[in-house]
Amino acid sequence: MTSYVSTRRRGHPGRWLAIAMTAALMATACGTDDTPADGPVTVNVLIPDSSSNIVDPAYKVLNPEFTKRTGTSVTFVKSGGDYGAVEERILAARIAGNLPDAAIISSASIRTYVDAKLAQPFDSLMKADTSYDPTTAEPSLLKFGARDGKTYALPLTASWVVMYYNTEIFKKAGLNPDDPPETLTELGAAARKIVDSGAAKHGLAFRLSDDPNMWRLQNVVASGGGSLMNDDESEPTFDDPALLGLVRFLADLAKDGVIAHYDAESMSEAYYRGDVGIVYDASSGARTHAKSANFDYRIAPYPIPDGGRRILSAGGASIVMFTDDPVRQQAVWEAVRELVGPAGGAAYLEEQGGGVLVLDAAANKSKAKEHAELALKPEDVADFAPMVQFPGRSAQEIWTILGEQILAVLQSGKDPATALADAEAAAKPLLP
Repeated sequence: MTSYVSTRRRGHPGRWLAIAMTAALMATACGTDDTPADGPVTVNVLIPDSSSNIVDPAYKVLNPEFTKRTGTSVTFVKSGGDYGAVEERILAARIAGNLPDAAIISSASIRTYVDAKLAQPFDSLMKADTSYDPTTAEPSLLKFGARDGKTYALPLTASWVVMYYNTEIFKKAGLNPDDPPETLTELGAAARKIVDSGAAKHGLAFRLSDDPNMWRLQNVVASGGGSLMNDDESEPTFDDPALLGLVRFLADLAKDGVIAHYDAESMSEAYYRGDVGIVYDASSGARTHAKSANFDYRIAPYPIPDGGRRILSAGGASIVMFTDDPVRQQAVWEAVRELVGPAGGAAYLEEQGGGVLVLDAAANKSKAKEHAELALKPEDVADFAPMVQFPGRSAQEIWTILGEQILAVLQSGKDPATALADAEAAAKPLLP
């Protein structure tokens, strides 16, 4: 879909250039304060344009009718990729001293921008807007962007981890599709039976190598009562029993060829090809599964460590504000309010179906049946939790270190305890 780009009444349109170009060129990219006082205010919003299910609803609601009604127009600045590309563009713009007015980011990155003192709080704008009623929002989702008593981001969508499984493979392996595994012990047994019976080449696929915030791993560790940092968040705790137990579990399966495919592309291809019986994946991928799978499959809550309690650490998209200019902040708020309100909520649910929650609680109720089909009960929503966000500016580097060490265990046979100790030692100096 082509983005809607407003026409300025004076000045020139900004354009994002490649990061490799000079900071001087980047300085013309966006955020210029050239909107006349007597006309519409145009704000720039950086987007992960390759994530169409996130940006298409924004195109739909922040349209010319919205501009006519509010006096705010939006220029969508394409990052040229996904959330990673957005982060790279923000870094380049920060160096150039010319950040966009706002950006749609991964909810897992909110803290990075707060700690870097780039994100601006929405609270004064929300309080001054008498037409905005915060009680219409899902309380658990509002917490995603809260730091130190202030709201630095608002979620557009929230998805959760579920288990997709091929019922035809289950039947061939002698497993009951009506009784899917609920614990890691049961999961391991089912995955091994799939392989041992010849029902599929691999029993399980678990995305790790290109999961930027180790989202699937986070959920399992949290459900086992584990934590990846100490209480004051000054040190990583990669020797946590829940994390070590999960890595050992995966290592045992990998050693016997029961688990394979650790990146999204190869995992999906193998699953849709019928080479894998079980995958941990996002609820937001339900429509993709429905279109791509030529076999019968089902969706169930993801298996958790024995004796644990299932935690739903949500993934998804949020919007943050960088401009500190009061006029432009008000314009950003107009756009954000539209995205997180009834119109935006309906647009995101129309785009992604019951695979996500939105901030508008009433909109979510309209998808209660679809949410139930995706293993989400109404009472689960209150327990939604944001993903782990390491403090400081090196969060992504820490996740990369952890992921590489776990892959060394699964692909090269490195000892799990040694790998996690090496990851902890490398990550510790990166925490503030």
